[in-house]
Amino acid sequence: MNLKDLRISTRLKLSFGLMAALMLLLIAGAVMQMNNLRAATVDLSENWLPSVGFVGDMNTNTSDFRLSEFQHVLNTDDARMKDIEKELAADLADFNKNRDAYVKLISSPQEQALWDQFAQDWKRYLEVHEKVIQLSRQNQNAEAKALLEGDSAKLFKQASDTLVKLVELNKNGGTAASQSAANTYQNALVTMG
Repeated sequence: MNLKDLRISTRLKLSFGLMAALMLLLIAGAVMQMNNLRAATVDLSENWLPSVGFVGDMNTNTSDFRLSEFQHVLNTDDARMKDIEKELAADLADFNKNRDAYVKLISSPQEQALWDQFAQDWKRYLEVHEKVIQLSRQNQNAEAKALLEGDSAKLFKQASDTLVKLVELNKNGGTAASQSAANTYQNALVTMG
C-alpha cells in the first residue's frame, strides 16, 4: 500500500496522529528531565546545603566549648566557674541539637566513616574534658592546663580536622548536585529545542 493511494482525509489523519504521538513523546521527555532537575535541586537544598550548615555549626559549637574550658581553668572563683559550667552545658546542648539534625542527613559510606571517626574522637575528648573540669574545680590549674594542652588538644584537633573534612565532603556533594541540575537543564533544552 502506497501513501499516494490513500484518500487525503486518511493521510491527514495519519499525519496528525503521528504529530500527536511525537508531541506526547516530547512532553514525556520534558517531564522526565523536569523530574531529574527537581531531584537534583531537592538533593542540593535538603541534603548537601543543610549538612554544610549543621557541620559548620558543630565546628563552632566545639570551638566555643573549648574556649569555655580554657576560661574555666583560668578562673579560681567558684561562682564564675559555675557560670562557665552553665556555658559549657549550653554549648554542648547546641552541639547535640546540630548533631541530631545532621546525622539524619548522612548520605554516603564515606560520610558515615568520617562521622564515625569524629564521634569516636569527640567521645574521647569529652572524657578528658571531665578530668580537666574536675582538676579545675579543685583549683589544680597547672594540672588542668597540662591536660588541656596535651591529650585534650590532640583529640580536639583530630575531631576538628574531621569536621572540616565533613564540610568539604558536603560542599563537594553540593557542587556535584548543582552541576547535575545544570546538566539536566541543558539536556532538557536540547530535547525541547
